Amino acid sequence: RAFRIISPPPKILRKKTKGYVVCYSSKCPQREHCLRWQAAHLVKPDERIVTCINLLRPDTTNGSCQDYRDNKPVRIPKGMIHFYDNMPGKLEREIKSSLIARFTRVGYYKLRNGERQITPQIEREIAEICSEHGWSQPLVFDEYTEELLW
Repeated sequence: RAFRIISPPPKILRKKTKGYVVCYSSKCPQREHCLRWQAAHLVKPDERIVTCINLLRPDTTNGSCQDYRDNKPVRIPKGMIHFYDNMPGKLEREIKSSLIARFTRVGYYKLRNGERQITPQIEREIAEICSEHGWSQPLVFDEYTEELLW
């Protein structure tokens, strides 16, 4: 399977952060590694309105901010075209049905076709569903990328 690293140029980062909730907390101990704090520095000076985290919340300064987004890229699976290649047909149908029930038909096909990011949380949910149906083999995704979890 392919493994490629995605490292977006600043122009793409600016576009990605347009409308993104940013943070201007200079007291946060996690700020140096937080995407929201870094995104705040990409806001153009002529931007009239910016959506910002409420800095009056105690968690924004004590290191337990619920809006913290780590700036380290995470290994993300992408696409599920070959997901069922090694599964028996009956098990494939049961798992697919459960995945559609969990993510909706449209959501499932976006994950399957690589149009929607499979976050670590979604990957855990997929693994749980497979495990509930008795599938204990490693999950097979089409490729893996390294991406930021905005």
